[in-house]
Amino acid sequence: MAYTPLTESMPKARKVHICDTCGLEIKKGEIHHRFDGIYDGEFHTSREHIKCHEITKNWEEWEFEDNDPSEFRELYLEVAK
Repeated sequence: MAYTPLTESMPKARKVHICDTCGLEIKKGEIHHRFDGIYDGEFHTSREHIKCHEITKNWEEWEFEDNDPSEFRELYLEVAK
């Protein structure tokens, strides 16, 4: 599965979103990472909490594809508290 990045930004959420990495809410007004790109020929937007992005910023594509949000929360977010 091929991903071609187009833009990356850190907007303030205008509504509630779900973090693609941990599966938890990105609350309205929260600054977060937004990625726009082409994934398997389709336009795709991905959003992550800042904390989740810091953990995954050096991940390879397969790591995102294999990521299970509940396991991610257990392995990374519980330790980071």
